[in-house]
Amino acid sequence: MLLAAFLLPVAVKAQNIAYSYDAAGNRILRALANNSYQSPRKSVTDDNLSKRTFPSISVSPNPTNGLLNICLSRWDNDYTCHLLLSDLSGKTLIERDMETYETSLNLTPFPDGLYLLSVELNGVQQSYKIIKN
Repeated sequence: MLLAAFLLPVAVKAQNIAYSYDAAGNRILRALANNSYQSPRKSVTDDNLSKRTFPSISVSPNPTNGLLNICLSRWDNDYTCHLLLSDLSGKTLIERDMETYETSLNLTPFPDGLYLLSVELNGVQQSYKIIKN
């Protein structure tokens, strides 16, 4: 009984993290889930919600035979987006900044295999496994 009295406040303040995934199984969003009660009178409009969420990142086609397309769902000139493609040993193969909402990487000169694409958008990094065949 005494143990339950100490653990109850910890359980009440626990935070949940919600993840969103794209069709290929890549994680595209990580956000804190709010467990607190919200009055039905207070609703978040779609416009306010879009300002608080990150744009989704699409990487396709995967597997690829040459060109890999990276596309953001929206672009703002304040965004900084850095791309880094490396092999499994960690050797950097391609490194560049995105200047618009979409760009392509040419993987044709590289042998077939597994690669890692790191996308850093405004300081938040996401990694994708890329298969070239």
